[in-house]
Amino acid sequence: MQGLICCFFLFLFCKQIQYGYVGRKGIFQIRVPDILYAIKILTPFGFPHAGFRSSDYFPLLPWIFLYLCGFFFHQIFMEHETWKRFAHYKLPCLSVIGSKTIWIYLLHQPLSMLICSLLFH
Repeated sequence: MQGLICCFFLFLFCKQIQYGYVGRKGIFQIRVPDILYAIKILTPFGFPHAGFRSSDYFPLLPWIFLYLCGFFFHQIFMEHETWKRFAHYKLPCLSVIGSKTIWIYLLHQPLSMLICSLLFH
């Protein structure tokens, strides 16, 4: 339980790191040194450089902490027999879809581009 709580608060604390500060605006805020944002190799960690642009940027900080929340929550969840049964319950339709996810992923991108091109051009 401590791991879940700690990681959740670290997630909240680091949520705005890509914007130059940690903490919560209006409550407690610390400015992150600008030098970290000047080093391009630190971009994946949550310190994007000035010219960086991305529509789907999910840096390691803070999202690693939310991922770890899931890890700790799973450990708590699986301690109870009732939840264990639900975790192993299978829906046939979802199993079929799950076995085809790579094809769904590969096809949805060009299909989405085609639809957007037809709608907006």
